[in-house]
Amino acid sequence: MIIQFIIVTFEEHIAPVELPWFRGAIIELAGNNPLFHNHLNQGYNYRYPKIQYKIINDRPAILGVNEGADSLRQLLSATTPFHFRLGHVFKEFHVASVGEWSEEVSITPDLHNYRIENWLPLNARNYNEYLNSGSMAERIFMLDRILTGNILSFAKGMGIFFDSQVICRFEDLKSRGNLSYKGIDLLSFSGTFKSNVLLPQWIGLGKSASLNHGIITQI
Repeated sequence: MIIQFIIVTFEEHIAPVELPWFRGAIIELAGNNPLFHNHLNQGYNYRYPKIQYKIINDRPAILGVNEGADSLRQLLSATTPFHFRLGHVFKEFHVASVGEWSEEVSITPDLHNYRIENWLPLNARNYNEYLNSGSMAERIFMLDRILTGNILSFAKGMGIFFDSQVICRFEDLKSRGNLSYKGIDLLSFSGTFKSNVLLPQWIGLGKSASLNHGIITQI
């Protein structure tokens, strides 16, 4: 299946801790469009986020996917430059670049190389399973399975259902320490892996994919 993307990168620099403030300001500018915050009136929407907020080269960026790309284009046409409060400071943000492209997501006969950054694979249940694994090889195998599940969840969110097995194998993986997720400290990982799935540039996988976690780059 072909998926449509748009990524908007801004000129101004922000720190990672400021990204949630940036996200909140964009949500307000977008008139509380649910695609920008992935919440419903009754609670959180667990579908794959079609708008994602990232930091690329120390600059904020917004990725729109399919209908999220359409909503992001509408926001750009109505509001540039962006004026809003970031924390306690009022700032003006200028668009540095806008990139639009389409990519196919499918299983191929070949393996492809990717890098994943700020990935949050573990929850309270599988964190203990991870710690109690007898060897590093068992831990890596467990994380391979979790990443495979993240890829399947992304595909399902795009309306894609594969008719053959997804292969996912880490080549290099390092823990980056704990990151706070909804007030809970979780282990963050970055590394490289191979997969037989064509994965688009800049998408997020796993927990908090909408907020600079599990970012995929093609290598």
